[in-house]
Amino acid sequence: MILNDFKSLQILGNKAVPLLITQKPKIEMKLQNVIFLLILLKSCVFFGQVVDRPLRIVIDPGHGGMDSGAQGEHGILEKDLVLDIAKKLIAGQKEFDGKPAEYFLTRYTDTLISLGDRTKLARTLQADLFISLHFNDASDKKATGVEVYAYNQENPYLKQSIWLGHLLEKRLVTLTSQKGRGVKFANFQVLRELKNVCPAVLVELGFIKDIR
Repeated sequence: MILNDFKSLQILGNKAVPLLITQKPKIEMKLQNVIFLLILLKSCVFFGQVVDRPLRIVIDPGHGGMDSGAQGEHGILEKDLVLDIAKKLIAGQKEFDGKPAEYFLTRYTDTLISLGDRTKLARTLQADLFISLHFNDASDKKATGVEVYAYNQENPYLKQSIWLGHLLEKRLVTLTSQKGRGVKFANFQVLRELKNVCPAVLVELGFIKDIR
């Protein structure tokens, strides 16, 4: 589920745009702190082995193009929100825990990329870590909080993915003051197709209705 770019937000009117612009930087700064702090904490487990190439970290902004994902107030779209966050997460990043690292996005524009192509990119790159970013949605207006998903069947990276999920959830709860909804298990395609490639999680960063 997702949001549109600042360009698309210009059509919302003078009142809505300042509201979104003042809120988004606060959220993005916290999410950036969460993910890179988590990666640093996790580095001894994921990357304890010596590699003869830069570490490869793939960030997947969910949805895109025709698939807008969830829609919040004032026309906020999940696809745009997660793309904007993902771009800020990788901006200027060339190292990981003191080691050379390469950061990749599965999409850099408002384009619909198939789930198969997203996981194909991670496999082609021989990714060391895959994090898919989303915002949640629910008909229950009282629903709130952060949750993380790992693949629901045994695989070589299941324990690492679960631990990664717990760390992400705890950091997000601490830094954004949201409710923790736990680490859950699902047969999502992006997780299933990477079960033998690298630790992979799908993160619901919060509920789209809570983004003002």
